[in-house]
Amino acid sequence: MLGTLLDRVGDVLRLTASVLITRLSGIPQQREEAIGSWRFWSLSALPQPLFVPSTQCLTVWNPVLPLDHPRALFQPYASPGR
Repeated sequence: MLGTLLDRVGDVLRLTASVLITRLSGIPQQREEAIGSWRFWSLSALPQPLFVPSTQCLTVWNPVLPLDHPRALFQPYASPGR
């Protein structure tokens, strides 16, 4: 877990957990009707516009990515002994 992001859109306060997955097998499956589809994208070919919390998570993971997004408060995860 990289940490959590906190931002506000109008009257809605959003809390997003950012997680870095280093190994994956299988095919992602859609579990919510509100989500159009799940796909894998290379960083050089990300679709636009991205879901804002996804953009915020990507730039926490890699701050040099050229992605524009509203500011969010990031609280990094600190594991014990780190």
